[in-house]
Amino acid sequence: MESPWTNSNDISSDSLEWIQRSLTVDLIMTPRKELMTCRCEETAFEIKSRNKENFSILPVMDDTDQILGLYKAEQWFHTEAPQEHIGDSFERITETLVIGADASIIDFVRAANEKHPTQFVISGDHVAGLVSIFDLQKLPVRAAFFTLITRLEMVMAQRIDENYKGSDPPGWLNLLNKGRQKKIRDAVKKAKKKDGFVSYIAFSELSDKMNIVVKDRFIGGNKESLKKDFGAICELRNAIAHANDYATSREAAENTCKTINSILEIKQELTSLKDSVDAQC
Repeated sequence: MESPWTNSNDISSDSLEWIQRSLTVDLIMTPRKELMTCRCEETAFEIKSRNKENFSILPVMDDTDQILGLYKAEQWFHTEAPQEHIGDSFERITETLVIGADASIIDFVRAANEKHPTQFVISGDHVAGLVSIFDLQKLPVRAAFFTLITRLEMVMAQRIDENYKGSDPPGWLNLLNKGRQKKIRDAVKKAKKKDGFVSYIAFSELSDKMNIVVKDRFIGGNKESLKKDFGAICELRNAIAHANDYATSREAAENTCKTINSILEIKQELTSLKDSVDAQC
């Protein structure tokens, strides 16, 4: 059986998922009318000459303004562009290059990691715009990422609380260093005096929960690899909260996509474990 605290977390998680789903790619895409485009008959040299803002990827259009695909203009940023025609070297549009306007930002990040880092956004029967991993710097993305990390923290808290329920103080405290143990015990003591105590896990930090999950082997896989993944998640959380430098370069944006996928995989494994425990109750 689940505790009332656990049920409350399930409801909260559902609400956060709704928020996450409402943050869609059309909130961060560049509208079609604002895109710099190119045509098949133009040369790489001509494109470089007029690409003053150094757009990395350009949509390729035909004479009727129909979109044909994408051209990688960034390949000539640091070298002389040849007189070859764009039509000879662009990537034609396929299913891997499109995403629905109502897809969530997290859906796009997953697709960017698995399919393509730049995608045409489809609304109805037309291309409404373009979204790329460089758009991950925009504010709606920060909200989507923070919501996802919060959901991961809630799932970890739920699993830890369920695993150690019935003991006061809970055994997981002994998995933390002395300093963190003291801070949590002091916070609990203070909360109890003011009738504000909910649970010990409520006074733990994200890094505490990650340490417990690793040390208590809540999920499988290599321990050092899991530590590395959790370290990247903490870094991303801090960057979202205090800065905006997690997607300022292609490498940073790609690493962010990998971290988001790690969060999804870890959360899925923890949720699967929870479902397995629930089935046995």
